Amino acid sequence: MKHKFSFILIVLAFFTTTLFAIYSSASALESNHRVEYSWLSELDKVTELNEHGFPVVRLDKAEELGLDNEALEVGRVLNEIVTDIETNGESTALARMDRSLFPIGSYGNYCGYGNNGYSIPAIDDLDMACFYHDKCFRGFLADNRSCNAEFLTRLSPIVANNAWNTTKGAYARAAVALFSRFV
Repeated sequence: MKHKFSFILIVLAFFTTTLFAIYSSASALESNHRVEYSWLSELDKVTELNEHGFPVVRLDKAEELGLDNEALEVGRVLNEIVTDIETNGESTALARMDRSLFPIGSYGNYCGYGNNGYSIPAIDDLDMACFYHDKCFRGFLADNRSCNAEFLTRLSPIVANNAWNTTKGAYARAAVALFSRFV
């Protein structure tokens, strides 16, 4: 596939390779997360790769299949993340991805783009999970599976204790939906 920017080629190659590897041989950790979060397996039924190799949730299909509101909200948030990645331009997106694979949107001092510095305290457990993820993340093209697995482990109680229709709950669920594909 030809793209105008070399960055898009790198992203496409990385996401395509990673997603097909994950779909063909899921790790035990990923399986545990898929069992724990029913909305994640629901989203798999309606998630496709777009022309840039990013996962996009077909919300029209999700509604036709009667997916619950939690799955729909996570799908909306995930689609917003992908749209933001695609519209921010090559240099901005690359700079954001160097810090985190969940680069768009912001929550607290450490979740998303705009890390406010490591001397500033996290505002809560979600922000602290993002803090630790930022610390172990080694760059966009590096092997971050153990870092992402640790992030998912930290997110698990946050998802369990926060409703899907809150900012914190939706953000945590979108992070799980995205990062469970990269363990």
